[in-house]
Amino acid sequence: MLAYHGTSSAAVASDCRAILPPNDTGVIQEAGRKRRLDRVFATPDKGLARVYAGRAVQRFGGRPVVGEVALPESDTYVDSGSRPGATIFVAPGAWVVRES
Repeated sequence: MLAYHGTSSAAVASDCRAILPPNDTGVIQEAGRKRRLDRVFATPDKGLARVYAGRAVQRFGGRPVVGEVALPESDTYVDSGSRPGATIFVAPGAWVVRES
């Protein structure tokens, strides 16, 4: 399953292709995030991923990065309640296919 993930160049290593959850990295990108620390988030909406990248830049500096990511078919689910009108995929991790 392909989707988009928005972040900041200052929040990730430039050569890192894996997106790991906060429990594995020790980095929480969203201010105030206290749950699902074993998960990463992605969206099929590239524009929404750009919004999240902008938020990461405000928090960490750097430049916005939107990556097209592959999500595992198993153990990935849709959380439509986290942001009304948006589709958010919740997964144990993701793999960057290309920077968009």
